Formats: sequence, C-alpha cells, structure tokens
Amino acid sequence: MYETYSISDVIENDPKFLAIKEKLAGYVRGSDVYLAELLNELPLNSYPTYKAYLKTQAVPFTSTDKNKAEESNYSPIYRNSISPDKLVTCVDQKLSTGYEHFMFSARRFPNNDCLGQRIYDPITKQWSEKYHFESYSRIVERAHSFGSGILSLVNVKRKKPLKSNDFILAILAHNMPEWIITDLACQSYSVTNTALYETLGPKTSEYIMNLTESPVLVFAKSNMYNVLSILPELEYVNTLICMEELTEEELTLFNDSLLTKNYNKLDEKISLFSMKQVENIGRLNDIPLMPPKPETIYTISFTSGTTGLPKGVVLSHQAITASNAFVLSSMKVPDNKKDKQLYDMCFLPLTHIFQRQTTSYALSMGVASGFIHKPDPLVLVEDLKILKPDFLSMVPRILTRFESGIKTTLSKSTIQKNIASNIIENKAARFTSHGGTDKSLLNFLLYHRVLIDKVRDSLGLTNGSFIVTGSAPIAKETLLFLRSALDIGIRQGYGLTESFAGICLAEPHERDIGSCGARHRSLIDKDGWFSTGDVGFIDGKGRIHIIDRVKNFFKLAHGEYIAPEKIENAYLSSCPYIAQLFIFGDPLKTYLVGVVSLEYEGVQTALSHQYPEILSLSQEKLYERINKDLSLKKDLLISINRCTEGLQGFEKLHNMVVGTDLLNVDNGTVTPTLKIKRVIATKYFKEELEHLYEEGSLIRVEKL
Repeated sequence: MYETYSISDVIENDPKFLAIKEKLAGYVRGSDVYLAELLNELPLNSYPTYKAYLKTQAVPFTSTDKNKAEESNYSPIYRNSISPDKLVTCVDQKLSTGYEHFMFSARRFPNNDCLGQRIYDPITKQWSEKYHFESYSRIVERAHSFGSGILSLVNVKRKKPLKSNDFILAILAHNMPEWIITDLACQSYSVTNTALYETLGPKTSEYIMNLTESPVLVFAKSNMYNVLSILPELEYVNTLICMEELTEEELTLFNDSLLTKNYNKLDEKISLFSMKQVENIGRLNDIPLMPPKPETIYTISFTSGTTGLPKGVVLSHQAITASNAFVLSSMKVPDNKKDKQLYDMCFLPLTHIFQRQTTSYALSMGVASGFIHKPDPLVLVEDLKILKPDFLSMVPRILTRFESGIKTTLSKSTIQKNIASNIIENKAARFTSHGGTDKSLLNFLLYHRVLIDKVRDSLGLTNGSFIVTGSAPIAKETLLFLRSALDIGIRQGYGLTESFAGICLAEPHERDIGSCGARHRSLIDKDGWFSTGDVGFIDGKGRIHIIDRVKNFFKLAHGEYIAPEKIENAYLSSCPYIAQLFIFGDPLKTYLVGVVSLEYEGVQTALSHQYPEILSLSQEKLYERINKDLSLKKDLLISINRCTEGLQGFEKLHNMVVGTDLLNVDNGTVTPTLKIKRVIATKYFKEELEHLYEEGSLIRVEKL
C-alpha cells in the first residue's frame, strides 16, 4: 500500500489554510460535493495571500535526519512553501488514481465536451470549420467498451481468463481522440500501456515492443505501412487494432493477404481489428471494470532521448495524482471562467510526458481537449483560430516561432511597427516594474483595441488565459515580448519523465521573469539525491532557474564555457527571421559556427535594401546564393549578430550555413518536442561544419 498525503491533509494541518478549511467544514470529506468545492477553492498559493506566496515560494527543508546538505557542502534542500514538511501525493485520498480523477469529472460534468476534432468531408475534400466533440459520458462508455474488448481478444488468444490484465498495451499514433480513449481504456482495467514514437523509426518501435513483450498494438491508420514492415520482427504481438474505421473489405484483405506473419513467437494467431469492432466486442462481452490502485503501473514512458535507444521510465498511478496535485495547487482558473466549458489544444506529442501531464489535468477538471486535424505543426495556428483554447502547452521552439511571426507581421508597415513597438515597450516596462495582471484602462481601452486583440486573434489565442512552456529553457526576452504583445500569462515549467513531467512552475505574471517557479515533489536515489543532468540555480525566492544540460556545455580553445541552448534561444528571440538554430563549437577553435534555418520573407526583406536583386530569387536560390556569396553571408551575419542582446562576443556566430527546416524529426536532428539531438546533429552536418571552419570567421575583425 502506497503512503499518501493529500492537499486535503495540508489544508487540515496547516493554520495558514484556515480560511479554506472553514469553507470545506460543511461537507463530508471525500464526497463529490466536498471534492468539487475543494477544486473550486484551489490553488493553495492564494492562501493566506498570493502576494505572501510570491515572496517566498520555496523554503529550505531543515529536518536533520534527512538533510545531509550542510555536511556535504551542498546547498539546502528546498521544498515548496505550500507543504514544506511532507510531499503531497494526491488532491484527496478519494482521488488516488488518474482513473478516479477522470471518473469524478465525468460525474461532475457528464455533458461537457471532452475530446474533439475537425471532421474531414471526403466529398468536398475539406475539413470542417468547427470542432466536433464527444461528451465526458460518451467517452466513459467508449473507454469501458474498448477496454473490455481488448481484454476479450488478447486473452482468448493467450488462452487466459478474460479478466487477465498482466500485459502491456502499445500505442503508435499521432495525437487524436482515440489515443486518449485507448489510454482511458487501459486505466479502466488496470492495464499498463506504453507509447511508441512515430518519428523515431521502425527499429525503436520494434525494440520497445519486444522489450515490453506487448501482445497488442493500437495504431493510427497512417502507420499501417510501418506496422506491416516491423511485424515480422515482433515476437509477442497477437492483436493489431486500427484506430480509424475500416471496411469489412479492408479488414478481410489485410487479414487474408497482407499479414506477413500469421503467428507470433508463442504460436498465437495474429489478426487485425478496427477500434469500432473492438468496442462492439467489449460492449457485448462487458467484462467488469478493474479500476487501478495508487501502486498500479500506469505507463512505461520511453524518453525520446537525444542519444541512443530510448529508456523506459515506469510510472504508477500515484505519479499521475501527485502531478495533478502539483498542477491544481498552483494553476488558477480565472474567476470569470469557473463552471464554464474550457478548451485546451492537445498539440505536443502524447508520447511525451509533458502532454500526458497537461491532458491529465484537463481530464481532471472537465476541460475539453481539441486535436490538430493532421500531425503537422504548420496547421497549429489554423486550428487554434477555430478552437480558441483557454490555455495551451507549448515548447520554446514553437513560442519563438510565434515571436518571429508577430515581429515579421508588424515590420511590414512602418507606421504599424512604430505604434506596436511603443505599446509593447510600454507593456514590457509595466511588467518588469510592477508584475501582476495589467488592469489599467489604458490597457483595455487602447492597447487591446489597437494591437493586442488583433495579435491574439491572429494566433487563435483570443480566449487564452495562460500558456505553459516546458521541455527546454526559453529566453527571458521571448517571455517578456510574448507577455507584452499578447497580454497573457506565460508559465515556464521544469520537470522530467521520471517525475511525470513538471515539478515546478513559474507564476504567470511575475515581475522578475525567467524562473521555473518553486519545486512541488521529488525523486531520489539510494543516496537521497536525484541528479537530473541540468545546470541551474535557486534564487532568493526559492525558484529554480535552468541554464542548460550539463552534457551540452563545451569549451572553446580560449577556455570559455559555452551554453549552446542559451545562445540559440537568444538568437531565436531577437532575430525574427531565424526559425531554427544549431550552435556548434570545435574545442580547437576560438569561435562558434552554426546551422541556421531562415524565414524566407523576413530575410528577403532584411537584405533587399543592400541587395535589391534578391527580391526576384526563389527561396531555394536565395539560400544557395547566401551560402556561396561570402560578402552577402557576412552582411547577413553582421545583421543577425547586431540583433542579439546580452551575449558576449565569444558567444556570437562567426560563420553559418543557411537553409529552410534544416533541423527536423525526419533527419533525426531533433526530438518530437523539437529539442536538438546535438550528437546526431553534429554527425549529420559534419561536412557543412568542417567547411565553415575551412572558410574561417567572416567577422573576426568586426566588432561584435
């Protein structure tokens, strides 16, 4: 039995939460009405006052039997000031699993929108101009039926009792409602699942499937070819389930003609079903539910990794509830949106723990999750404009693209640029001097009407209350620009797969931006410590600031340490026509070079004053000329370097190769969440990087 300590316990035992304790006193603890009122009163950082929390967000943990820090010359151990003495594992003991969170939402908001997408019309060949959702009650039905059907099929083939759930289910699909239904089906019957990355290649999928001995693979139709190609190497699979609907003809053709292997290693017959078929089987068989316990293994999450084969992290249901407690204790739903239908865009890969955490929070609060209509980041803004979500989880690489797009659009008109610059500068000055939301009449009567509402509408953030960013550090300049241009709270978080994503989260409107907030839970090794591999520092308020990964640091020949991610973010946030950047430094050289993906229109505009002839060049021809014409490349490089602020001379680029979308998942140089795989990128661009050093520094005599 796992030990639990809940938010309810924190409220009961800490005098600073007396106000909320009194509000809950009239309800039976653990009842649905108690839980609803508890969630309505959160977050805890509002007690006794939010201002008091902001001043001291984390405090040293001083228990002498646990704190070995002073003896070993380390800093104190910090805990969030909300619960400094004990780690919180759940919101309440009645919400001790992810499944209980979801079912509570289904009881509380049965008719709320739950999962939705745009519908494709094969006749008009168009996607619908609105999102179509299924309700929470409908998703409960589908998840239970699908789970029952999976157990029926898998266990008949394994010749085991129908209620046997001693196997791992694998998912291979882009984000779609059926992904979440599959996950909820597993939770309903205490089946552990694991997710395969569509983008990491067949060898990785084959490795995970055989390592977990998974007998069932649920996949998107777009992965049919990939499934068929690895099927001969899968030793344990006996059931294949396609998420989309298949006709009887398609199913017969596949099972009779396309299966390259009819039996697995255990001599179990392999066959394909559609998800709809499996739901029908489950509805007919109706195996009794087997809800999980806190110690039940929820998922084995394989990290996408920046080197080598992915590593599997085993996460229990208590990991979900601790994560939900962390988010709910620090995430405030605006008062004007309480008890209203809220929407979230489920955009980041569900194979990644960050999106799993965000979706778990959404399902625990009756929030509707929308999905982009095809697995392509380029359609994100199109779908955001239709869904108009209330909050959004992003990674820095996407936010810097937002920043770049806003700056490029505003620069097209001199008058518009000047007006926008004045507004954004005034907003930035206000944020850095005061913090908090801007409730001034000037903001709502002028700034919003002239600029902010237009910018928000252009990105589909019309209803946005806040954005959460994680997975990698983001430049302070980007945070401040977006907060100012969008007048929206942006919360930078920090976490790991091992901790079910976030363990700390910055407050949305802090004056001194750039931190990841104060930590809320821990993972420790046998010596009492957990080494994450990240470099950072803790400020006077107890907040964590992340600089970079230890393994990313390197030295140049003059002995200066380089933090490449910090430098990349500085360029991405300051230069609107840089879309991607990979910084590289040869330790035998004294300067940096880079691989740069450019925004065509932006760089064309920037260069056209000196080189008017480039306006007639196509994108391909323009980049080809920049790479060959050293004078042109030098002028562009000088322009780019002048944009950057806060970088030392040795941190700036001295040469570069340019192109479009040079760093992508297909060539393996970035992870699905767009983090650069530096070892692989270095190998992939080996010839280009060597050539850049052969060309030498283009700006050695220039003042940086």
